[in-house]
Amino acid sequence: MTTNKTKFNQSEAARIVGRVRNTIAAHIKSGKLSAEQDGHGNLVIDQSELLRAYGDDCDFSRVDANSTTELKDQSASAPTAAHAVHAQLSMTEQLLEAQKEERKRERERLQGEIERLEQMLSRSEDRQNKITLLLEDRTRGIGAWEKSFQALERRVAEQEKDLRKKHEEAQQQANRFKRAYQAEKSKTIWQKVFG
Repeated sequence: MTTNKTKFNQSEAARIVGRVRNTIAAHIKSGKLSAEQDGHGNLVIDQSELLRAYGDDCDFSRVDANSTTELKDQSASAPTAAHAVHAQLSMTEQLLEAQKEERKRERERLQGEIERLEQMLSRSEDRQNKITLLLEDRTRGIGAWEKSFQALERRVAEQEKDLRKKHEEAQQQANRFKRAYQAEKSKTIWQKVFG
């Protein structure tokens, strides 16, 4: 098979004359070999210029043999590339499924924590109500009991305040996880793969 090409890129020219590409580039730079730009802005060397500069060293059949080998290599690697893409896609889907499961477990854990905090808050409010009733039912003047009840009421109020704060923090954290899950869920598969 012979080539009908009359212009060659630097790699093809290197194969034709039996030299490395860097040598061709150096010869172009020094002026020993002239080159021009094609319509895409790539340097190309005319067949006649190769013959002028290298003479008998030129063997144009080297380009044809190399092109045939490259085509065979490309066609052989196509199924392998498709298999690699399929494997990558499968792995990405598994990763996505694992992330979904992790988010679900995290939501369930946070929901349980919120329920536990709500129960603690309810018990604390009940305790405070009982103490308030005892304080309102006092029959004596200010005495040791009343001071004790006031101190107890302050402690209960502080506990209630702490529990409310923890409840709000847990609620905020649950909302953050929910937003993160929704954002992750709305991404396309390509956004998940490539960030």
